[in-house]
Amino acid sequence: NDGDKSFLLLNAEAKYTIKRFSFTLSCDNLLNRKSYIYSDLSALTESKAIYNIRPRSVLLKIRFRIF
Repeated sequence: NDGDKSFLLLNAEAKYTIKRFSFTLSCDNLLNRKSYIYSDLSALTESKAIYNIRPRSVLLKIRFRIF
């Protein structure tokens, strides 16, 4: 890989509970990276792989405890 060799996906999650309700807010890929590119250059051979990454997503879960 030329230049930036590091790769970072940032995820966050927050949870709050009140009486019988539980709320969870989660966010994946906060930096909204679009793809991961891997390249290898050795002798006379060059290979390159590009992987698409799922875009940023936000999910709110609400749970209710019956008993």
